[in-house]
Amino acid sequence: EYGLFNFYAADTYGPDDEINVQDIVATVNILLAQESSQSAAVKARGGAAGSEAETEACISVEDGQLVLYTTRPVAALDLRIVGIAPQQLSWNTEDMGFATATVAQANGTHAIIYSLQPREMEEGRTVLATFQTDAAPCIASAVLSDSYARRITAGQSLPTGMTRLNGSMAASWSLTNMAGTTCINGTHSTEADILRQAKSQGLRGVFIIDMDGEKHKVVIK
Repeated sequence: EYGLFNFYAADTYGPDDEINVQDIVATVNILLAQESSQSAAVKARGGAAGSEAETEACISVEDGQLVLYTTRPVAALDLRIVGIAPQQLSWNTEDMGFATATVAQANGTHAIIYSLQPREMEEGRTVLATFQTDAAPCIASAVLSDSYARRITAGQSLPTGMTRLNGSMAASWSLTNMAGTTCINGTHSTEADILRQAKSQGLRGVFIIDMDGEKHKVVIK
């Protein structure tokens, strides 16, 4: 639908004049074997990680988990994780109908997550994997796409990985009353999520909401 399909380029197993699961696995293995794929991924993204305003997803390392935050459904991920070996990662992706292929590299792990069926990880928060608590990994690069192979932009900033999402979702936020006292705070939430949390805690009145340094007044009734 979005371009010409190159049958011979996709027929990576054989060639046997057939496209099946063996070709998919062979393609994944080709990608994993490319030590230079990190620089290629940067070129595919158009240079650096892109501006914060364009960021649609993030991969976060938090509390012994590798977590995906996204504003669009994700069908495939290509991740380079520094500071952790493949055997230290316990993936949750199989339960979601996704296959995960990993290979050890000099400074960490290269992982490709994909599905042989038309599946997607929905918007919001998804725990991709857990790891040993003494490990201290960070995300070196992340290339994400939807089910039509269209790129989902993922920004990169802090050592823990991708931290900022587009739209109303903030990497860090706080809700302060008019006297300057912080009532609640947190990470990776939309404004609607914050207001629901405030109401559940019985907060009512006029407050200042700070989402990634951008402040404005909100009225909670």
